[in-house]
Amino acid sequence: QNDWAVNISEELALYEDIVKLERKIEEKEDELNFKTTNGENINNIKYDIKKLEKEKKNIENSINPKVLHLIKVSKEENKLSEESLIRNRMSFGLSKRLKNKMVAE
Repeated sequence: QNDWAVNISEELALYEDIVKLERKIEEKEDELNFKTTNGENINNIKYDIKKLEKEKKNIENSINPKVLHLIKVSKEENKLSEESLIRNRMSFGLSKRLKNKMVAE
């Protein structure tokens, strides 16, 4: 049982490395778009993006595919749950304001 927990924690750490790499890739893509717009040399940025994508792919290949899928699904469910909670809070706040406004009128 302890081995299972250690394995899962290692897989989660690898997944967090993937998330960090995705952020770096997005930053480089933003930089690429900016420099392309300004007509600057972009070869180094393209090289950096390919290098980061390769590193990401290597990490993805080292994670158990089932565990990777479960992590992604869990993260997506958490994200959707958070978005739903925010929407509910906003709706509650708006309906409360409308109710107070109607009472005041």
